Amino acid sequence: MMRTQEKSRTKKEVIEVVILIFILIGGVYGIDAALKFTLNTSKPVVVVEGHSMEPTLYEGDILIVKKVDPEKIQIGDIIVFNPSTWPPHIRPNKPVVHRVVDIKYNEENDQYLYLTKGDNNVTNPVPDPAWVPYEDVYGVVIFIIPRVGIISLWLRRTHLAPVIIGVLIVIMIVLTLMEKPEEETEEQKEEEIKSSKFPSLH
Repeated sequence: MMRTQEKSRTKKEVIEVVILIFILIGGVYGIDAALKFTLNTSKPVVVVEGHSMEPTLYEGDILIVKKVDPEKIQIGDIIVFNPSTWPPHIRPNKPVVHRVVDIKYNEENDQYLYLTKGDNNVTNPVPDPAWVPYEDVYGVVIFIIPRVGIISLWLRRTHLAPVIIGVLIVIMIVLTLMEKPEEETEEQKEEEIKSSKFPSLH
């Protein structure tokens, strides 16, 4: 009876560990959703890839991005945008992080346009190949966390994130199962001591 209860308790603790992991993962996505709402952008957190913004930004820097009104974007601001207007043969398949070097207003389309350029004059000696319409701007960089995103980039490039999460789940379950025999042994010792002190009468 006692052993059945102990097995049931072990199973319950394993389930609790798995649930906790999924709650933590869900919490990360919940934070992302909250940031999207608070900062009014679909890209509130961006990790710098490449070297076009050095020495201002380095690969792995995490950027906090906020959507602002078009007239509030100024020359000198660093923006994150979708390079949809770039020629297809050089268009990256990811958001671009560059500095605004010029601004103009198109009265016909009633929209602001921004000319951008990377700070690295070696890799980006001239401005980007096309003006960026406001509708393609995710937002302005308002905060920088240096180099913390290196791990994120590595996981993304190696596609190992699901594997690592799975391994961590297995390790936590195994550790939980390994702890129980020791506890059971201690409980058995206590039962033996009690039974030796108070022998049953027949």
